[in-house]
Amino acid sequence: MIHKAAVVGITLALSLAATAQAQTRTTAAPAGLLECPIQQTPVKNGARPNPELFRSILRCAKREKPVPAGQEGAVQVEVTALQIGAPRRWSYRQDSGSGQVGTMVYPVRASYTVRTFYFAATEVEEGWMRVLNFYVDAFGEWRIGSEEPVRPPMSRRIPR
Repeated sequence: MIHKAAVVGITLALSLAATAQAQTRTTAAPAGLLECPIQQTPVKNGARPNPELFRSILRCAKREKPVPAGQEGAVQVEVTALQIGAPRRWSYRQDSGSGQVGTMVYPVRASYTVRTFYFAATEVEEGWMRVLNFYVDAFGEWRIGSEEPVRPPMSRRIPR
């Protein structure tokens, strides 16, 4: 015969264990992750670049994503530097995407860090540097075409 005190003690122990397990199954994903793709106001070829829009497009292109509560794998892309270069004409030898002759391309040198949040650890790819070629597509939206690596990231794992 089990005593009432023993049942209460077992119930309390199971409750504490469940609470501890729930706490370890949370990720430290920050608020403010983008829902991709982002909405863009249509523009014409040769439009003036918008650095904040380019930051958002880059975050989406590098797979930033939130996840539902209780799941792991949220990805944060932090753009640490963005420099827009002088525009040039589209070149089939150099560019990719849906541009064509006459499309203006804006080279953008960007530095960024990618963090992926798991229950056990956070994976960090820090110090990416790339040149990304932005252009306006046939629907009036900015796109990233070809990319050129400048510097690979330093990768590390931060246990929780």
